Amino acid sequence: MDLFSLTVLAGLMLGLAAGDVALFSSRIGVQMSVPSKLTETGFTQATAERLFVSEVGQIADVTAVLPIETIDMRSNTSVLAAMVKPLGMDGVVTALQQQLGIDTISIAGSIMLDATPPKLHLVLVIGVPGHPLQRVLVDQDDGNTTKLMARAAETVMMEIIPYRVALRQFERGLRGDAASLVQARDTADNVLAREWDPNQATQRVFLRNLLALLALEGGDAAAAEAQYKLAEPVPGQSEWGHALIAFNRSFLAVASKQPARAHALLQIVDSVAAKYDYGVGAQAALSRLVTMHGLVAWSEGNTVQAERQFRAAIATQLPDPEPHMYLAQLLAARGDAAGAAAERDAAVTESRFYRPLPGLAQTEFWVDPVNGGLKQRKVANGL
Repeated sequence: MDLFSLTVLAGLMLGLAAGDVALFSSRIGVQMSVPSKLTETGFTQATAERLFVSEVGQIADVTAVLPIETIDMRSNTSVLAAMVKPLGMDGVVTALQQQLGIDTISIAGSIMLDATPPKLHLVLVIGVPGHPLQRVLVDQDDGNTTKLMARAAETVMMEIIPYRVALRQFERGLRGDAASLVQARDTADNVLAREWDPNQATQRVFLRNLLALLALEGGDAAAAEAQYKLAEPVPGQSEWGHALIAFNRSFLAVASKQPARAHALLQIVDSVAAKYDYGVGAQAALSRLVTMHGLVAWSEGNTVQAERQFRAAIATQLPDPEPHMYLAQLLAARGDAAGAAAERDAAVTESRFYRPLPGLAQTEFWVDPVNGGLKQRKVANGL
């Protein structure tokens, strides 16, 4: 191909990239260097990058109760991106993104073989807009490249969206992985020990919430309340931070037989929820909120309103055993054995499709609205 043709092609590519850069490029640009010995085994640069992208996607997509920062990370390469990369024009695309006002996060990684196989090292350089470059080292003693890329993604996301990293660990812990609960606590503690960053104010509040729930897992209600008090004065947090803390404190107020306090805290949640667009993805949060209204009403002695709220939560048609179980208890207390049995059966059915919302005390515990107290749930099966 002559120089003129190359110039035309380059101009065409730049024009296409400029017009489509926001569409085909994610907010994260990833480049991984893989040694030839690994490439020969089939672990290529493309494999490394796709594994990294996949893991980041799982962290970014972990179910969150309320809106919280995430990352637009795509696992599929567009036609334009596939054309640009072989031409070595990744840097040009990044420059175009910056010119167009699109903040991009750059991740450059280099895998190195240790002198003592099969140990691997991965050096990562992380570029976040507005922050100095960071260099981190990830080791993998057993040479497992898949685990190496998973740990690399988690390490990088710790610098960008740390709450979602901790939330994913916490979710795994709720499903029975005790080691993940320890990881979630360590992640939260490490992030909260960092210097103050106003851009992560809400994430810090949500991390305090996770620490509170971990304290409750250990039966330490006082430590949980201490975390909530630390979360209250965090400056710059979004209204969603206030709502989440108020929601969980309302639940705990029911457990401690303080119905008036539970009601007042739930009103704070309602004031924020009224602005929320309950689309398909938010139905889980809506169902829990309606169920929570039933619990508060029951704790106040209003069983008619409690039943109405539980049935309204069931009417959302979200697979959720909670309203069925609480309604079963309410009906049983009235002497309606048949109705209670039907609701318990429905709860068992719903539990097969149940997806917990990590971050809500309501997800982890059953509460007794009449006598107070908490009972730990088996979140892995929904009951």
